[in-house]
Amino acid sequence: MENLYLEIGQRISALRKSRGITQEKLAEELDVTIKHISEIERGLSSLSLPKLVHTAQFLDCSMDYLILGRSNEVITSLLPDSILEILKSQNSGDQSLLDEYMRMFIRLRSR
Repeated sequence: MENLYLEIGQRISALRKSRGITQEKLAEELDVTIKHISEIERGLSSLSLPKLVHTAQFLDCSMDYLILGRSNEVITSLLPDSILEILKSQNSGDQSLLDEYMRMFIRLRSR
């Protein structure tokens, strides 16, 4: 973690390129200049926390990955597809039920 800004910038650059997104498109999405995106990707500048969150959402990755480089693939590979679908869905009712189930499961396991 010698140069955190550079590491974050490199991950943003790699994700952006892998998704076929130009610096111009990312700059437009974040309401910043192309020059600023270039500086971020080279580790010369940083994004504010709200813009970093927006970047993670736009590039469809976790904040944990953007900041620390940790992938959720190992964790998600252990979850059943039905749970992954609920987590990805926009259905707040299903998400609330899953949350309630997980809290109950944790309480039962801790006995």
